[in-house]
Order: sequence, then structure tokens, then C-alpha cells
Amino acid sequence: MRKENKFLRSFLICMMMFISMVSAWAQEKHTEHYNQVWLAYFNQTRFSDKWGLWTDIHLRTKEDFFTNFSQSILRFGLTYYLNDATKLTAGYAYVSNYPGDNHKDVTQPEHRAWQQVQWHNKYAKIRTMQWFRLEEKFKRKILTMLNWPVGTLSTIRCGTIFICRCL
Repeated sequence: MRKENKFLRSFLICMMMFISMVSAWAQEKHTEHYNQVWLAYFNQTRFSDKWGLWTDIHLRTKEDFFTNFSQSILRFGLTYYLNDATKLTAGYAYVSNYPGDNHKDVTQPEHRAWQQVQWHNKYAKIRTMQWFRLEEKFKRKILTMLNWPVGTLSTIRCGTIFICRCL
């Protein structure tokens, strides 16, 4: 029994020393606070039983609310209604990224082709809207000022919105 107690005591002392050494190496937490604004406008307009238009416009700021832009997005698309619950949309988006404080008059434009499928589900008191979006991004380099797309990056986005009716 004495050997087990000595082993346990030695193990606990080693663990305490290890933990104290790890906390001594830990970095100090650094927190930065920014006041950002993300504004967005969304619109889906149906022209006929099968066709419609998708529009969303975004404006995002970096710091101090409205004084420093971060990104703006203009996205338009043509929507085909498979039925009232399912839609297919394809379109174009123009994105302006504003890179840094030392380049106030410089933007990095992106041209994005995008495709999306959107569907709705109705339950007793909840209605959901879900979507998958595929975007192909074409960016320009800022320093060389090339007029040709220098790279393509595809991203897949998905989301769900819950709309509840409270009685």
C-alpha cells in the first residue's frame, strides 16, 4: 500500500508542476472591439407562374459604424419556379472589397457567377426556407492592376431560415 501511495503522490506532484509550467507559457488574451454595420436588402419578385427575379444588395463597414467600408455586394439572378415550394436561380454578383486603411481609394473587385436551389417546407406552426448556393469567384490582383481574372474560387453556401407564426 505504501508503494501505491508514493506513486500516486509523485504522480500528482508531477502533474501539478506540469500544469503550472503550461500556464506560465500561456499567451495573454488580446481582445479588439469593432463597431461594424452590415446592411442588406433582399427581394424576390415573381413575374409569372415560372419566372422571377432575385435581388440582394449588401453594404458592410469595418470600424466606427459608417466611416470605413469593408465590402459591398450587388447580386442579381433569374429564378425559375419548379413549383411553389422549389426554385432554381442563376445569376451574377459584383463584389467590391475595400482592403485597408492605407488604401482608402482602392477596391478589389470580384465577379461571381452563382447558382442556387431554394425550397420551402410548411409544418404546423413553422415554415422553413432552405437553400444551397454555389458561387464561382473571379478576383483581380490589386498591385498589378490586371484586367483579366487571375483566379477562380468556388464556394458552397447553405442556410435555413425559420419563420414562426405565434398565435
